[in-house]
Amino acid sequence: MTAGDEGVARVEELTMRFLDGAADAAEKAELADLVEADAGARDLHLRLIEVEVALRGGRPAQVAPAVLEQLARERADRAVRAVMEHVTSMTPIQRGPRARARRWPALLALAAAAAVIAGLWWGTRAPGTASRPAPRVMGRAAAPPAPVETVTGAINVMADDFEAGELPEGLIDGERATGMCAPRSQRCLVGTAGEYDPESHTITLERFRPPLFSYAPNQVLSFDYRVGPDAPGLRVQAWSRDRRANFRIVLRDLIPDRWAHAEVRLQDLRGYSDRGPLEPGDAVSNIMFVAGRRPGAPFYLDNLRVTEYPEDASLPTTSAAIPVE
Repeated sequence: MTAGDEGVARVEELTMRFLDGAADAAEKAELADLVEADAGARDLHLRLIEVEVALRGGRPAQVAPAVLEQLARERADRAVRAVMEHVTSMTPIQRGPRARARRWPALLALAAAAAVIAGLWWGTRAPGTASRPAPRVMGRAAAPPAPVETVTGAINVMADDFEAGELPEGLIDGERATGMCAPRSQRCLVGTAGEYDPESHTITLERFRPPLFSYAPNQVLSFDYRVGPDAPGLRVQAWSRDRRANFRIVLRDLIPDRWAHAEVRLQDLRGYSDRGPLEPGDAVSNIMFVAGRRPGAPFYLDNLRVTEYPEDASLPTTSAAIPVE
């Protein structure tokens, strides 16, 4: 049995809510039933947990085979629910984008939880089985916002069209690309394997002193992008040096296989356990974009802006469904 597109989207949604501590008892039970009944759902759920382990501070630690064997003898439904209850109760690990400090007890517990699931389900996955079926691309109607140039008093607090001859200062993940860039652009960025998620296409810009910019509620992050149909979402994540936490949003209304435009109100970003939004004056030192799975269709990014609108101006609705002419 293989989960359909709607089932894959539901498993991903429930897993992210569970990891953020936002899932209620009914959602946890639904997720447990889905991952217990379907091999594809289990594989996706496990992969998301493994990524969360990396994002929260490091790679999973090794668990003794004897422990896994003992755990594997338990019934899968009880183990799944126990793992979810334990991970949900954990306080999210706070870290910097390149921090090396670890809260090892919590990290090992989360890693062990992922290992429990791996031990229980390893025998149910056939070699070479795809980790996730082709997901459904979800779209919604969105009127293009007014161009920044026509909004009186709007200023760019951060801007890069990547046309310079050198790579952008502070580019951590990603490479320069030519020939496939947005209309009227000669150069752009293409995602590479990220430090925390090597199986996804990642572009990361980072600067600590001074930070990339200081957050204000009337700021909008905008960029052009191109993804393939295998990208169910595009994650935008910002690291606050002052809060020592990540704040993120996943854009689902992507337009695949062509250049499109995204507008993100930074006040819509949220931290772990639905914490947020950012607070005025927070120093944003890192912005990360993650989309698609390697070695699938590449993820391109161009014309990055953080625009501060006048306080009395209407901000555009957060959307990635804006065509680029």
